[in-house]
Amino acid sequence: MISPSLIEKIKPVLSGFALIPCSTEACDTILNAGNGLFLTGAKLEPATNWVSVLIPTVPSKIRKQHGEVEINSSLLSDEIERVCSVRPAHVKLYGRNKPEAPHRTWMAFFVKAPHSSFRVFDESGIARSFKKQQSIEFCKRCNGHYPAKDYSRAPSCSNYGSTNHAADSFMAATKFRNCGGPHQSDSRRFLARPTCSRAPTKE
Repeated sequence: MISPSLIEKIKPVLSGFALIPCSTEACDTILNAGNGLFLTGAKLEPATNWVSVLIPTVPSKIRKQHGEVEINSSLLSDEIERVCSVRPAHVKLYGRNKPEAPHRTWMAFFVKAPHSSFRVFDESGIARSFKKQQSIEFCKRCNGHYPAKDYSRAPSCSNYGSTNHAADSFMAATKFRNCGGPHQSDSRRFLARPTCSRAPTKE
């Protein structure tokens, strides 16, 4: 039996649940227990650090000698291995792909990154490393919607909009400068907050 004290945290992930052990020894003990850890038949796998590669505009079907063949994960993995000499550990469709669309976008996961960008088929796009875009942050300096990194503008008070002080040193009642309402400019209850998503200007 595995003691519950060996598991520090359980986090839900896209593929199921991730068990975070309290130590390296606990991790080895849990992995040695294998699939017998769960009575429900759940599969236990060690954590992976795969390299994600985005493969755009892959044709949904290709023509061969015996007719059209639909591109599936197995066929795509074989073609990727033929092109870049590295077989992906896993491939899956990426994003929203309509069944009737002539092209699809795939995501390939490699244990080791391929040496360079490659093109799976003649009409498909060049594969590139996938980096998840960071969501736009709420700038605490000017109350706009873009990252506040490397932004030299004076901080703006979220209670009143003044650049002469911060909100923690403001003693008067809150009054939003855009509409005069009794809320801060970054309040989720206020739907008319700034929606700027571009880089900040000098003004």
